[in-house]
Amino acid sequence: MVAARARCSIEAVLLEALHRHGLDPGDDIAVAYSGGPDSTALLAALCALRHRGGGSRARPLAVYVDHNLRARSELDAELDIVRRNCSSLGARLVVARVRPGRIAECAQTNGEGIEAEARRFRYYILRSLHDRESLKAILLAHTRDDQLETILMRLLGGSGSAGIRGMPEFAGPFLRPFLALEKSSLLQYLEAGNLGFSTDSTNASTDYLRNKIRGELVPFLNSSFPGWRRGLARATAKAFEDDKALSSHAQSLC
Repeated sequence: MVAARARCSIEAVLLEALHRHGLDPGDDIAVAYSGGPDSTALLAALCALRHRGGGSRARPLAVYVDHNLRARSELDAELDIVRRNCSSLGARLVVARVRPGRIAECAQTNGEGIEAEARRFRYYILRSLHDRESLKAILLAHTRDDQLETILMRLLGGSGSAGIRGMPEFAGPFLRPFLALEKSSLLQYLEAGNLGFSTDSTNASTDYLRNKIRGELVPFLNSSFPGWRRGLARATAKAFEDDKALSSHAQSLC
C-alpha cells in the first residue's frame, strides 16, 4: 500500500506539472538522464504515465551526456545501469559524449570552473537535440533540495532578488517538474519500484561549491537552524512577488 502511494504521488506531481504547461505524457518529450536517483525517478514516472496512456505513443527519450570527467571504468559502469534502466522502462536512449579533456580546455580558456563548463556543454547538447528532434520539452530532475542549494549559492555570491528566486519551473525548452519534491521522496519511489541507479563519485568532492554547500553548510543549518528551509522558501516567494510588482510598475510607466 505504501509503495503504491509513493508511485502514485510522484507520477501525479509529474502529470500536474506537464498539464500546467500545456504538455501531455504522450508528447515528444526527453528526459536529461544521468543515471542518478533523481533522473531515474523522473524517467520512470514519465514511462509509467506513457504506459498508462496506452495507444501508439512513442517511447520516452532519455539523453545521457558523458562529460568524460571521471574514470572510464566508473563511466562504463554507469552507462550499463543507464542502458538497463532504459531497456526495462521502455525508453529510447541517446548517448552524447564530450571529447576527453575538452571541458577542461574550455574552462581554462573561458576562465570558468569545470562544473560550470560541464553544465554549458550539457545544456548545449540538450538544446541541440531539442531542435533536431522537434521536441516539445526536455525534463530536468532538479528537486527542492537542489533549489535550496542554488539559492544559498546565489545568496553567498551576492545575488539580488532576481537571483534568489532560484531555478524556474519552466524556461523553454526545460521543465523542472520536481522542484517542490524533496530528494527523499524520489528515493522512496525508486525503492517502491525496485529501481537501481548510479552514484557519481564527484558528488563527494569538495572541489565544487555545490558539494561544499550540500556536504558542509546544509548539515550545519539543519542542526543549528531547523526551520531554515521554510524561512528561505518564504524569502524566495517574497522576492518573486517583489520582482513581479516592480516589473508591473515599470511597465505602467512606459
